[in-house]
Amino acid sequence: MLKISFTQGVGPAEVGLIREKVQAECIAQKLLPKNGFILLFVVDELSSNIMEHSHATWMELQVEMDGQKFSARLKDDGVPFDTGAEVGAAKAKAFDGEGGERRLGLGLIGRLVDSIDYSRSQGINEVVIRKAWQA
Repeated sequence: MLKISFTQGVGPAEVGLIREKVQAECIAQKLLPKNGFILLFVVDELSSNIMEHSHATWMELQVEMDGQKFSARLKDDGVPFDTGAEVGAAKAKAFDGEGGERRLGLGLIGRLVDSIDYSRSQGINEVVIRKAWQA
């Protein structure tokens, strides 16, 4: 399992470090390039959204993977944002020109993953993404 935590804020350096560590883990796990791309894109897009929009002071990422699937869990203390509902709405409109770049990224996530669950408890957002690997 890959686990990354930032407790002193979430900025460009932290998102860059997430990208590097996830990419290194994809290589270490010898993922097919298309599967590594999906994992890297989803984690990068969501962590970038946390940095850009949530006003979070900390973030945690956990990625678990095996030969058949991956799950990524992101937690932060930013403003509430129901990622699952927003992805569902964006998925239908991602390519119609409405909603701008944010909707495009969320729409692509919705088309790439199998499930997205969102919860918020005691001021903490938690998003869990799951995807079965493509052969």
